[in-house]
Amino acid sequence: FIQPLLAMRWESYEPHLRRMAALGLKQVVFQWTTAHGYSLYPSRMYRQERGLPDGDAWLGGVLSVASGLGLQVWLGLGACGAITEDHYHSIDEFAQRCCDTATELVERYGREEAFVGVYVPSELEEPPVALTSALLGSVVSHCHSLEREVLYSTRKPRLVPEGRHYEFI
Repeated sequence: FIQPLLAMRWESYEPHLRRMAALGLKQVVFQWTTAHGYSLYPSRMYRQERGLPDGDAWLGGVLSVASGLGLQVWLGLGACGAITEDHYHSIDEFAQRCCDTATELVERYGREEAFVGVYVPSELEEPPVALTSALLGSVVSHCHSLEREVLYSTRKPRLVPEGRHYEFI
């Protein structure tokens, strides 16, 4: 896993991606690309936070370098649900945001060889079990219509990140 806020502190992502490839990793999960109304890429729906790299320079660069190293990258969707989704158990809005983000990512980065699919970062919010299947059904169906595979993790067993946030014990 690459946690974006930590990765953006790196002087350069290239040595880290090279190290991942040297460790024999084949697939990398970029944990999320949108959160709290902001995106890590130029978006029609989300703002870009000041201080984030301009345009496609950062996320596009990560995908380009990963491609050259033979790494496959899963781009994470939305990192957070709305407060009302927690209180009223409605996931329609969260699912729609995930679908919209997936559409934008495929439109923007679909030609990048390293971009193999999308990741639903549900471990960040842990929606109620009954809603998880509805969320996944909607998002997975949409992503498959975009000809992208979907990766989804469970919270157990819980991996403890060590090292540079992409090594796990």
